[in-house]
Amino acid sequence: MFWGPISGRYGRCRPVAIGLVLFVIGTAGCAFAGSAGAMIGWRIVQAVGAIISGKQMRSGFP
Repeated sequence: MFWGPISGRYGRCRPVAIGLVLFVIGTAGCAFAGSAGAMIGWRIVQAVGAIISGKQMRSGFP
């Protein structure tokens, strides 16, 4: 319900790109995490990026 108005306002390309950038940043953060807490934090960033890009991509395909 939250991503529908965002894709209506900005199109589908921008939210997908933002989600993928967040996922890549989260992946790099996981690679260089120095503790388990940092790893969990970066995994949360990855999850948010995957949710954003996944919701937008799924709404484009029936």
